[in-house]
Amino acid sequence: YVQKMHRLARPFVEVLPESEAFAGFTLFMTQHAPSYARVAQDGIQCAVELFDECLRALDRPLYNHLLDCGVHPEQYAYEPLLGCTTCMTTVDYEQWLRRWDIFLAYGIHMNILFMIAQLMSARYTLLASDCPMNILGAELVADVNEIIQCAITLSRRLPPALYGALAQHITDVTAVLDKLPLVL
Repeated sequence: YVQKMHRLARPFVEVLPESEAFAGFTLFMTQHAPSYARVAQDGIQCAVELFDECLRALDRPLYNHLLDCGVHPEQYAYEPLLGCTTCMTTVDYEQWLRRWDIFLAYGIHMNILFMIAQLMSARYTLLASDCPMNILGAELVADVNEIIQCAITLSRRLPPALYGALAQHITDVTAVLDKLPLVL
């Protein structure tokens, strides 16, 4: 058992008959997200590092503010990235499925950009706070359609090498970690 697999299995179990859900989930995890299925959790650790790189590249003032306040990605990004749960508990079922449609169409690596988009939706609140961890510790509420649009836009704003690493980390963690940091 790998931690939080039930969260990754949920979209398959919710919409497919049991045998098809098992086959779909197995295919998804072995072909499209194998680094998230390893007990060592190197895929999620790489995702947190990539989240850090992407936030630095996309919103340097917010990135610097969080660091200046002693808030590091390991503290607030690990859990949501592990289970692909950013903005998941506050949305209705249809919006939740729409989000997974994006994951299946673009790739599970979009979860990192979803999380950054969610932070950007609370950007001004975070920048105005002396203790942004209190805000990050609570569920950030945002419209899923806006988050999806923002994440797709952010994917186009990333330097090509960073977006390539983002897409590659789900299958080849070692190659990605050897390239980091990509943003200075």
